[in-house]
Amino acid sequence: MAKSHKAQHWIPKCYLRAWADPNVPAGHKPYVHVFSKDGTTSRKKSPENLFTETDLYTIQLPDGGRDLRLEHGLCGLETSFSAIRRDFLDRRKHLPLPRYLKLMAFVAAMHSRTPSRRNHWIGFWNEVIEEGERVERHMKSASPEERRRASATSLPSRDNRRSMSLDDVRKITASPMEHTLGPHIAAEFPLLMQMKCFVLYGASSTGFITSDAPVVWFDPGWHRKPPLFRSPSFSDPALEITFPVSPDQMLFFMHGEMNPERPVEYREIAENDITELNRRTRFRCDKEFVARTQSIEPHWFDQGALPADAWELNEGNASNTGIRSEQTCVQH
Repeated sequence: MAKSHKAQHWIPKCYLRAWADPNVPAGHKPYVHVFSKDGTTSRKKSPENLFTETDLYTIQLPDGGRDLRLEHGLCGLETSFSAIRRDFLDRRKHLPLPRYLKLMAFVAAMHSRTPSRRNHWIGFWNEVIEEGERVERHMKSASPEERRRASATSLPSRDNRRSMSLDDVRKITASPMEHTLGPHIAAEFPLLMQMKCFVLYGASSTGFITSDAPVVWFDPGWHRKPPLFRSPSFSDPALEITFPVSPDQMLFFMHGEMNPERPVEYREIAENDITELNRRTRFRCDKEFVARTQSIEPHWFDQGALPADAWELNEGNASNTGIRSEQTCVQH
């Protein structure tokens, strides 16, 4: 019997259907326009056949069985999102707090469930494994005195929590979604609940684009920091998080107290602002971005120039690091 839920979407088909070309010829299945990150190639694809990976969220059981709890959990979030978009966001209606909670869970999941995020964390944990194995090799050849010194100087686990072994880390890298997806969603959800949320909309023939990694964290002050500290984080006071919900709307988060009585605020923006936000989405995609039309705008690919107050342009910084100044003004 064929196994169910083999091709698992990291960008849900119900989400992507909003980007279906409005001028699809009669008799054709709906399709979206998919572009390579550099914009040099494009193709028309049905949302059902886009952004899938075999058993991306499947937990492989020791007896050969497949645990689909992650896949089914994500499907539940997708169903809730579709109803919220249709019944509230599309109509610019007040979003009740219980629905808002489900929307925030969906946004947190969309940030954490992509292969690009998985691969990022695999890279991190592989470095941990390499360092751990290096220490293991050293300890095997160390003298008894060296081992005693190492044991005496080791740090205790925080709050008396059980420390991780190398085997624990190997399990994470062997099945990363199983071990990291839930905790990452749980960690990001309360952060989103501490931010103000706007639903941006405006007149534009192209509208908002989306991508294979549609949730973007962006720090407008990144250029004033040394390169090592430019990854955006929740501690950045000017942090902005964007997530296109359709070609007509984008969620925009910024620091500020969320009003539980009216958790979202609808705000109209100019077409050039939509273009600039699309530029951000395009820069932060992993490999491909999606639009509802075949037209793309040159500004989406404009790398810009460093602002005058950039860290590299401060006296001594560029010469000390050898970093070139031709860097994009869109954090990536």
